Parts: sequence; C-alpha cells; structure tokens
Amino acid sequence: MTIDKWVEAGSDAGRGNLLGIQPWMHIRDYRSAGSFYTALDGYFAAAAGRGWLQPRTVAVLPEYLGTWLVAVNESPALFRAARMGPAMGRLALRHAGAFLAGLLGAPAPDRVKHALFRARAGAMAYAYTEVFATLARRWRVTIVAGSILLPAPYVRAGRVLPGRGALENVAAVFHPNGLANDCLARKHFLTAAEQPFIAPAARPAPAIYDTPAGRLAVLVCADAFYPASYAALAGQGVELLAVPSYLETSHIWQQPWPGYNGGPAPADVRAADIGAISERQAWLRYGMAGRIALAGIPYGVNVFLRGEILDLGSDGATLLARQGAVHETPATARTALASVWIA
Repeated sequence: MTIDKWVEAGSDAGRGNLLGIQPWMHIRDYRSAGSFYTALDGYFAAAAGRGWLQPRTVAVLPEYLGTWLVAVNESPALFRAARMGPAMGRLALRHAGAFLAGLLGAPAPDRVKHALFRARAGAMAYAYTEVFATLARRWRVTIVAGSILLPAPYVRAGRVLPGRGALENVAAVFHPNGLANDCLARKHFLTAAEQPFIAPAARPAPAIYDTPAGRLAVLVCADAFYPASYAALAGQGVELLAVPSYLETSHIWQQPWPGYNGGPAPADVRAADIGAISERQAWLRYGMAGRIALAGIPYGVNVFLRGEILDLGSDGATLLARQGAVHETPATARTALASVWIA
C-alpha cells in the first residue's frame, strides 16, 4: 500500500484523533466482500504503522464508498466493462426479476437507478456490514464507514439492513466491537444528480455519536454546506465533525465554482463568488472548513472518494480543521492519510 500524502495536524496528547482515509478505488475492488476488505485494510495497516490507530481513533471514510458494492459478487464480464451504462445494464439483466419488481411503483422519477440499487440492496448491506465490522474489530477503532445507497435503511442488532422504501444516502458508524450504531447519518441536502432517485432525510438533523475520542457528528457531503446543519449541532457538546464527500467530475478542484448544486444558496453566500472562486476555495469557505466554527466544534475532517470506477471521475483533497486552523492534502495526491490530534 503506497500512501501519496501524509498530513498531521497537532501532536498526540493521548486523547485520540480523527483519521481521514482517502482511498483510491477501482471497480475491481468491489468484486467481493473480500476484495473490498483487502482494498481498505491496507490503509488501516499503514495508519497503524505510523502510530495513528489507537483505541480513541475515529477513522473517517468518504461518501459513496459503499455504493459500488452494487457490483459485489457479480460476473467477471461486469468488471471488464469500461463504462457505467453497460455495467448497469448487465446488472439489470442478471437480476431481471428483482429489477422489474423495483421498477413497479418506484418512489422516484429515475425508476431505473432506484430499481437497480433496490435489487442489490441485500447483498450491498451485507458486504458493507461485514467489511466494516471486521475492520472495526481488527483495529479496535471507531469507523465512519463512508456512505452507501440503500432503500429505507435501518440498523438492527448492530447490522445495517435495507428496508422497502425510498433510496437514501446514509453513513454508518461502527464501534470498536464491530457493531453499527443504531443511528445512521442520513443526507438531507441532495445534489441535482441525486434528486431524481434518492430521497432526502426529513430534516437537517445531524447524527451525533458518543465515541472514546468525544462526541462526534457526521454530515454527509453537501449537508456540510448549509448553516442549518450547524445550527442543529450548536449546544450539543459536539467536539468532532466527520464529513464524507464525493466529487464525480475529474479535475474540478481548481475549476471555477458553479455555485450551490441542488438547492438555493444560503443567505450568507456571496453571489460574486459564483464563477469567481475555485471549487477548492468554495469548500474551504462554505464547507466544513469554513463553517465548523458556527457550531463551536474544534476538530473536523472532510474526506473525498478518489479512484477510477468505470467512467466516473473524482477529485478533491482531504481537509482538516483543528482549533481554528485548516490543513489540506494536495489534490494531486491520489491516496492520503490525515490525522487531526485532539488536545
């Protein structure tokens, strides 16, 4: 396992750390639960070798990391596909019965995507739970397991399970004993690309967790761009903020920022910034790095999914917040590990 960039904010004071893990993923990493585990375990091993995995560590992985488990246990032909369209077509054909059942009465305008993910939900949730439960137990740490698309998901007896309702973009938190917390972090502010087939959480009410490192809140990607999310956290005693994110367009980090995607901009956003500042500057100004102080939270990490998953792109850099200071990895780093030490 080669780590392109290591970033450390602060020093080990014995109170634990937020560990941002920025993996570089390929579609072949989703062939099975075993290959998914192997792809991720190397990052934990690298962090352990650096002394960055401790009983009070909270490891944070990116948005949509678990979503491509839609391909788990599929035929080798799917993994030879170069583009998303043909690959998803193979999925639909192989699971024609479940796919057609999902099309009927799908509670979303994009019935095809909803039906595909619903057809594979059981296998996805099983692999996601097995892999992150094993990683949490093996390394004895708390894990914010990135996000996954599942229909009306819930947790029972420490396992993430799919329900029968609309698709949601959720992140699970696994405790060191391998059990998922009963509370899932559910994305409320959806992007324009998500809105046709994903249902938003009912309100911007961030999930809060008690961890060995302190009280942790999780905001899934765009939720970190809205003051309402921080207003819901203020006064809750939250010390740590985890933001799993994904940008599916390559080389966008230094491009002009097009503005808010999927909803109107909050009142504090400067109209003159749209098209004038870069995507990177927008994340620093209006995302976690720029807004974390609104809720009085001293420590935060924002990680992005990177990789080559069929013809999807990726971009972004790991961002760290520590007691008012912001640190970042270079966007040229494909893989990165970043530790925010708690004072």
